[in-house]
Amino acid sequence: MSKKNDDIELIQLPEGEEEVATKKGKKKKKSVGKIILTVVLVLLILVVIVAIAGLIIFHNYYEKLNYDDGKGSVDIASMTTEYVPEEDPEIDPNATETDAEVVLSYEEQLRLNLEDQSTPIKYSDDVYNILLVGHDSRYRDLLGNSDSMIVVSINKKTEEITLTSIMRDIYISRPGYGYGRINAALPMGGPDLMIQTIEENFKIDIDCYVAVSFYSFMDVVDAVGGVEITVKDEEIWVLNKYVDELNRLTGQPAGDGHLSTGGTYVLTGKQALGYSRIRYVGNADYERTERQRRVLEEIFSEAKNCNLVELNDLLNTILPNVITDIGEGEMLSLLLNFSTDYKDYEIQQARIPYDGTFTPMNVGGASVIGIDIQANIDYLHRDVYGEEVGTTEKN
Repeated sequence: MSKKNDDIELIQLPEGEEEVATKKGKKKKKSVGKIILTVVLVLLILVVIVAIAGLIIFHNYYEKLNYDDGKGSVDIASMTTEYVPEEDPEIDPNATETDAEVVLSYEEQLRLNLEDQSTPIKYSDDVYNILLVGHDSRYRDLLGNSDSMIVVSINKKTEEITLTSIMRDIYISRPGYGYGRINAALPMGGPDLMIQTIEENFKIDIDCYVAVSFYSFMDVVDAVGGVEITVKDEEIWVLNKYVDELNRLTGQPAGDGHLSTGGTYVLTGKQALGYSRIRYVGNADYERTERQRRVLEEIFSEAKNCNLVELNDLLNTILPNVITDIGEGEMLSLLLNFSTDYKDYEIQQARIPYDGTFTPMNVGGASVIGIDIQANIDYLHRDVYGEEVGTTEKN
């Protein structure tokens, strides 16, 4: 029996066959739905397995680090040494001293900056500050003077990463340890004193630190396959001098790693360290901080291009020689953000003291740098936080 409706013929199934067809249709829909659900569940399980495997791998790498939880997991106290100025090889007893009244006046400015709190420590949810410290200890189990101090500021609002070098010879107040060079804070009181000195003097919040020694720096550069740097003719003799010192410390032949003339080279770890330590050519320590930032940028660039095998070798080389207070979860978050966002941020450079804000001094036979502390605070806050970022006191 058939019916016609607007030229479309509808076939009426015999009684009983219609019910069977309906059941078959439902069964078929259920089968398709079941397959889709199964596929989704399998995919979810695979994602979970991959995520768990990734976390296990990350955890294994993280455990290679020397994590300083502030509760004795790393015995920082045993790595610090009593600082004896008389043993400083850079002390010149015959140097002409800066007038005592000038020094006292400068120290009073530093004291007031610490005590009156007219400028509070600046903080922003958009900015994450990591203090990178390269110390000059010739021994892996001791903290030496911080030969390199760079604050890496990640600004999510401006999408910039600012590398701010802090010059080692700045004459500053080290809380509880008196006035002197800022680079001596590390061996005196470890990373805690180093961070406290920077925070309280320059009013900038430091979220965490990463400390490496001479040896670690060389290992990092070698692990990324070297760094491409243009070395000037006048820098060669100083670079070779530092390379010779490293040869003696590591038991390598004299002259190994020497460069003969200026030019563009892919420097090894030993050569890159020698280059980074140059301070007797050009604009003294000011230019040295530029060299350090240049090498650091090259390391970042090379690390981004590492394949999985190279990255594995890099991490296995670096991590055992690193001390940090970055927790495992925080470290994972940083790495994930770097892989997705931070790697595309614009990198800019800065330096404390800023141009026109310092005066060379000689105190106790040591050549040091006196700075306009408020001017440097203002410039630093401008570069790291931006003009529109609010200020709050750190608890």
